[in-house]
Amino acid sequence: MRYFVVGYFGYKNTGDDDLLRQTLTLLLSVDSDAQITIGMGPNNPIKESKTFKFIDRFSVSQLIKSIQACDIVIFGGGSLFQDHTSLKSLIYYTGIIALSRFHRRKIVLLGHGFSPPRTRIGHLMLQYCINSATAVTCRDLESTQLATRISRNLHLHTASDLAIYSRTVSIHSHYSDRIAVSARPYQSITLAPLAHAISTYKTRMIGISLQEPDDRIATSALGLPTEQITSLNHSFPHLPLGWIPPKMVVAMRYHACIWAALNGIPFIAIAYDAKVAAIATELGQLCVDLRFTQPIESISNGIIELDDNIEHYRQSLMKSMPKLQDRSKLHASILTPCIT
Repeated sequence: MRYFVVGYFGYKNTGDDDLLRQTLTLLLSVDSDAQITIGMGPNNPIKESKTFKFIDRFSVSQLIKSIQACDIVIFGGGSLFQDHTSLKSLIYYTGIIALSRFHRRKIVLLGHGFSPPRTRIGHLMLQYCINSATAVTCRDLESTQLATRISRNLHLHTASDLAIYSRTVSIHSHYSDRIAVSARPYQSITLAPLAHAISTYKTRMIGISLQEPDDRIATSALGLPTEQITSLNHSFPHLPLGWIPPKMVVAMRYHACIWAALNGIPFIAIAYDAKVAAIATELGQLCVDLRFTQPIESISNGIIELDDNIEHYRQSLMKSMPKLQDRSKLHASILTPCIT
């Protein structure tokens, strides 16, 4: 069959580009003869082949032709349908949904996270998008519950983030005493507790960047030298070449939490929205929620708690990850009937 894959791809965001790779892996696992067209940004993370071809995601004519030429439109995971960062993004994806419906194409949303819209128009567009889908797999229970409340779609399923699909947890023989920190720019919250933690534990800190150069700039602005920051872009979900795994991860990025979990590393989630808090809760890890007022020592105290009870939190990961891995199989079982 012919597929058109849509997402926030090609912007040097490690998590989103990994979602693309995982979406392609999933499609080929259920349809080995798949012909796949991908809407792509300026920095293509994969090579064109007989199976994959790419279009400019902002070319209206190419979007229309790709939808007309496909059998199924696949939205490949993440937090695409939200108005928190920008209403423009939600308008863009709603427009593709509308074009797909006009041309009577099946629409499948895989591994999506939903959060309460901030605006009335955002609510209506999210409702329209979910109602339009042939099937929806959500990455967490909170997203499924929200989608159930605001839509009439009866084909909603709680699965997992696509980054977990077909992957196992890497068990390492030993860990360093280092603390890996993942920071990202965010305007509406104070990052003072994270800056305090970096200054307190600077000699143990190493930085990880999941979007260049944004994360590197944000992390260095908080006090960590840029030479101590490594991009995960070419290694995710594995460790960078030559690394001894850190003892713990302090993570603002959602996919930094996933990276830690896939490497058996306990983490502190620094929540700036619901998805980061949700993955920490699901995996039994610590969370400092910066959406609410926090003492400046809150993250530093979390590091002490994690240091003192590291084996407890590692065991929590080991017990919780198999549940997400089992749920990740739903992506394939839900997608297969849509194809046949």
